[in-house]
Amino acid sequence: MGEKSPELKALEECLPVLEQFLAGGVVELRWFAGKLQQKSLITKPAADAAISRHGTIDAERIGALLKPVVAQVMLDEDCFYKFLDIFKSEDALSGCCKKLTKAIEKHKPKDRQEHKPTKADDEATSKPGGERQARGARPDIKTLREELDEVTDWKGLGLQLSIKYAKLDQIEQDNHRGTQCKDAMLNIWLTNTESASWSHVVEALIRIDHKVLASDIKAKYC
Repeated sequence: MGEKSPELKALEECLPVLEQFLAGGVVELRWFAGKLQQKSLITKPAADAAISRHGTIDAERIGALLKPVVAQVMLDEDCFYKFLDIFKSEDALSGCCKKLTKAIEKHKPKDRQEHKPTKADDEATSKPGGERQARGARPDIKTLREELDEVTDWKGLGLQLSIKYAKLDQIEQDNHRGTQCKDAMLNIWLTNTESASWSHVVEALIRIDHKVLASDIKAKYC
């Protein structure tokens, strides 16, 4: 076997920090699995298998997510830069990754142009130039956060999006601020709801008495 690439070495050195982050709770695990799937670093069955299991988040469960990433980086160094892009997202949960981000930046190979994310890499990015999502498109997390900024009753919204109350309680325990809770809830909804649509958001907003906002979103995206 030849010498390890700088990208693989950087990834391996960051794995302990990443494992500690993922051991923090199911919310972190679901967020990370969803991002890996969006970046095509793991398959949907692999992501589903990791997040659908019940019980303790042990080394085996974490390894099921990390081993495919290591294998991808071994085959293609550019996959490391897709991995880095995950922690540059604007999701609230990525704000919990400061320690991990610092570790990655510390070990990141120098003098190498980073991967530039494309539409194919991540559907959860807005169109260039600030252009709004097309009508009928699946919601992305960035646009959801912007459009739902005024909504403070995140639990009520989550219930109307068919997220169980026990899950909402868990989100509240794992996060410290209301905005973090709302963003974590939206991430879980997008990750676990294949049929997620703006129509669902509009209906949920109407039920929690945000009729003006619902009308505005309907005009833009439905």
